[in-house]
Amino acid sequence: MELKDLETFVTVVKCGSITCADDVLHVTQPGVSRRIDRLENALGCTLFERVGNHLRLTKEGKTLLPHAEAVLGSVRDLRAAVDAEKGGWTTACIAMSATLAETPFTDRLKELRDRFPALRQLHIKMVGSAEVSELVAAGEADVGFRFFRDKDERLEYVPLGEEPLVVIRAAHSHWFPGEDGGGEPLAPLCLNDIPWIAFPARKGPSSHITAMLDQWIEETGIRPGLRIDADCLAAQQKLVQADFGIALQPASSVQEAVERGKLQLVPLPAFRLTLPICAVYRKTAPHRDMLQNVIRLFQKQPE
Repeated sequence: MELKDLETFVTVVKCGSITCADDVLHVTQPGVSRRIDRLENALGCTLFERVGNHLRLTKEGKTLLPHAEAVLGSVRDLRAAVDAEKGGWTTACIAMSATLAETPFTDRLKELRDRFPALRQLHIKMVGSAEVSELVAAGEADVGFRFFRDKDERLEYVPLGEEPLVVIRAAHSHWFPGEDGGGEPLAPLCLNDIPWIAFPARKGPSSHITAMLDQWIEETGIRPGLRIDADCLAAQQKLVQADFGIALQPASSVQEAVERGKLQLVPLPAFRLTLPICAVYRKTAPHRDMLQNVIRLFQKQPE
């Protein structure tokens, strides 16, 4: 049994097909199939069954998966430990919530090279908050940054602060007749019948924002207008600028557009919604000191 066979097995599971896995592994489809066949022969069992155009794990495959991930994670730990012992951190992988990536939070990445001069390769994976924890727990990312925290006991969580949420509108919105954006407080019920541009109400990178919006609407008794789904902050801002409706977004992600006069904040005096941000790393990580230094870098307040 070879490590590359285990790596291929885990990659096929995540991709759902050999066709997708070959792109990730940079191996031909026959090469991927040979590795899976070799692993199945070594274990004496079938690991996948085909369902339509996709592969599904057999009972034996499901049993193997967490052990394969643990082995690969241990190998990555070994390499990282050797790098640390040699006095450098040469390759790093950071997993980050895709929503965080659209805020100035990512500015801290620019300082990593100065802080860690031995760093030669930096891989950044933009995923959902749940996937951030999964990648870190599996050893596929050294450290992660996400909203909220989950219950994975393999992981250490470090609070980094909170991101305020704001309601935005177009600079000259027809939904607010007679309101010039001068900051006069508005009652929440002034938002009745105005369309909301929001993330889809499903599990994903920004499900927390959608859930918080829905709860706030219910608590305040607002009668919302049409719901327009948009999967990313930038798309939502474009739709708001075009005056399709209003949106709930992290304050830092709209700051520049507000300063340039493309968007305005809806002045709701009693509005207090925030997203907690945390860093996450494995409790068993071999280079914890370096990871803690990285996290302290992200705890630093913007200048």
